[in-house]
Amino acid sequence: MKRKLSVLMIVVMLLTLMSSTALGWGPIRVVLSGELMRFPDAQPFLDNNGRTQVPIRFISEALGAEVDWNPSSQMVTIKRDGDIITLKIGEKSIEKNQE
Repeated sequence: MKRKLSVLMIVVMLLTLMSSTALGWGPIRVVLSGELMRFPDAQPFLDNNGRTQVPIRFISEALGAEVDWNPSSQMVTIKRDGDIITLKIGEKSIEKNQE
């Protein structure tokens, strides 16, 4: 009887572990150009709408862009190849080349 109970407990534990892996629980990995991205401070996460949020500074810099942060206006400016993108924290729109 003890053996059956032990086997049942092992099966339940394995099923629990496999279901969490299949559902994608755990840290989010970001791969860019075949390289695993490392984020030293803020980490990627899923928001309440199921969207993946990533730290824009590290992604932009990895793509060769220059990133500036203005804490007083809560504005991020990304410059690359003559394009300028601005994002304001809390707003749903972005601006590219002042449009």
